[in-house]
Amino acid sequence: MGWDVNHARGLLGLAVIIGIGWALSENRRCIPWRTVIGGMVLQVALLLLLFALAPVRRALLGLNDAVDALSSATQAGTSFVFGYIGGGKAPFAVVNTDVGPSFFFQILPFIIVVAAISAVLWHWKVLQWISHLFARLFERSLGLGGAVSLATAANVFLGMVESVVIIGRYFNRLSRSELFVVMVTGLSTVAGSVMLLYALLIESVLPNAIAHLVAASLISAPAGVVLALLMVPEAPGVVPTGREEGDQEGVYRSTVDAFSSGVEEGLRLLLNIAAMIIAVLATVALVDMGLKALPDLAGGPLSIERLLGWLFAPMMWLIGVPWGEAVTAGSVMGAKITMTEIMGFIRLSQLDETLSARTIAILIYCVCGFANLASLGIMLAGFNAIAPERRSDVAGLLFRSLLAATLANLSTGALVAMLPVTWIGLG
Repeated sequence: MGWDVNHARGLLGLAVIIGIGWALSENRRCIPWRTVIGGMVLQVALLLLLFALAPVRRALLGLNDAVDALSSATQAGTSFVFGYIGGGKAPFAVVNTDVGPSFFFQILPFIIVVAAISAVLWHWKVLQWISHLFARLFERSLGLGGAVSLATAANVFLGMVESVVIIGRYFNRLSRSELFVVMVTGLSTVAGSVMLLYALLIESVLPNAIAHLVAASLISAPAGVVLALLMVPEAPGVVPTGREEGDQEGVYRSTVDAFSSGVEEGLRLLLNIAAMIIAVLATVALVDMGLKALPDLAGGPLSIERLLGWLFAPMMWLIGVPWGEAVTAGSVMGAKITMTEIMGFIRLSQLDETLSARTIAILIYCVCGFANLASLGIMLAGFNAIAPERRSDVAGLLFRSLLAATLANLSTGALVAMLPVTWIGLG
């Protein structure tokens, strides 16, 4: 399939998203249009760099081997600790071989391994060097202050709270607009520790899933800056918060400390995700029971999934999803925003026979971000622990940041929707 009206409509969706950001701006006269346009240009440049250049594409494809290796290594640990329920050899004959792996005992432990390795790579300054590279890119191309640039870059690899930790004493000096940029970019990207987990979840519906997720998080960072500055522009005359070059982001005392701290953080993430999924699925089941008591609508019983599908379908159509798939795609976006992004990916992993490969690819870019209601609570609690004096500022911007980050993810999906199909497949 070549370039058609569905591809072209992505441009319309992008214009509508920018228009919504402008309409909801706190001060339209102060919008830094040069920075906004620069951010959009940077998005396109990153998109072309990641998809159009063969060496970069090959490097992204190579990440799949890393995911497979880490997955196998994780199973070596889970099978030893949990036995057959963790992927080891069963001590009895398995009758039903169609049952998938245990989500808690085989899939979620992947987070612990990745979190430990990520902490070590940060301590060895590998991830620090990459973060500084992107921070310099954001600083020079978008005119952001050094502190905000570093936090924005770190959001691509770390969690939204951890990225604030590394700018330490500069956090309290951020202006309201800079604070909003940090919040929005934190919600519009995902941490590396869970990115690889998402790759495992969706590898069955889209080849080279990790390549798409890495690209999505990178491209959504400048998208978050664009929407943040549209909605909460900087006041005139405010000097961007700088950062001294000699500052170090050393949060670990040694490699062993980094490894153990990463394991502890990974365990917390695992338990939080498991608890959130249990609570969310139980709540959805209860609400659906109540909705089924109502009369059928449009040929079927009401459910949260159908309601969210109808709600988000127009926006999915605007960014390039065919109308015949827009309702289903809308239900995935609804699950992501009202529940968690992991629920969006789980739902997406079940739709390989319902949605086209192109729509699935677009959805991956829209879902790849922490923009959901649960993340708002995590952000408020985390930021309050770091700087309690900024609690009122953070609380006042919470829901606005959720909207801005959601629009940022949709804008990334709109850009991907305009690409040729062969590029989307990374083939």
